[in-house]
Amino acid sequence: FVVLNRGQKMKRTTPEPATLSPNFLITSKRGRLTLRHAPSPDARLVSRTRDPPLPKLPQGLSAQACKE
Repeated sequence: FVVLNRGQKMKRTTPEPATLSPNFLITSKRGRLTLRHAPSPDARLVSRTRDPPLPKLPQGLSAQACKE
């Protein structure tokens, strides 16, 4: 029985990373602290998306200065 349990546990670990959606649901139900961690990467993604426009702004300023 112990061996079977071990095998099940091992099998469960494999699909765990593959299925992030269900994992997230379980984590959110287990504790809100994990949920807080989830938005962390999301915020980072937003920051990255905002990063490209930032450099574009200075470029636009440079172009204006050149036109001037």
